[in-house]
Amino acid sequence: MARQRPFNPGLLAAFASPEIKPPLGVGALVWRYLVLVPLEETKPGEEAITVAELEDLENLRAALSDHFGGVTISQPLVGAGLREVGNPESLELNSNLPFVVYARPIAMSDKYFEMLQQELQAALGQGLILVERQEAFLIGTYSPANLRAITAPAGSAQLPMEGGPPSLLPGQ
Repeated sequence: MARQRPFNPGLLAAFASPEIKPPLGVGALVWRYLVLVPLEETKPGEEAITVAELEDLENLRAALSDHFGGVTISQPLVGAGLREVGNPESLELNSNLPFVVYARPIAMSDKYFEMLQQELQAALGQGLILVERQEAFLIGTYSPANLRAITAPAGSAQLPMEGGPPSLLPGQ
């Protein structure tokens, strides 16, 4: 089924508490949510039907970035399957855009993603939007980025600039 209306990220505002933002740092336990947003559906021998439009994807990206402090969007994934179990005539080829978000492991996070799933299903005219939750443990050592080192890595070839390389930090 095709898109019914634009995705409305405003419906999630009531569930976007600062408490659902993930704890960051070494040794943080988080829930990693994967949301597969359908881009196209294709039945054999038919034209592809666009499901989510660029406006929907940009609004979703902005909402997840604002509500969780970031989002990872991978390349589209292609899958095939039966729309109706046991009916080989219902075979479909789908293209989905994966959105990955870290969240605090609390019930409010699940509620947010349940509401997101319902809104995407209604807006995009889908019977099911797949949302997956996994537990993750963040490891490693945190250290603040050294922007000067990023702009001028050791041994890199750079054109001479009057006064040195430009700073990425405001006011410097």
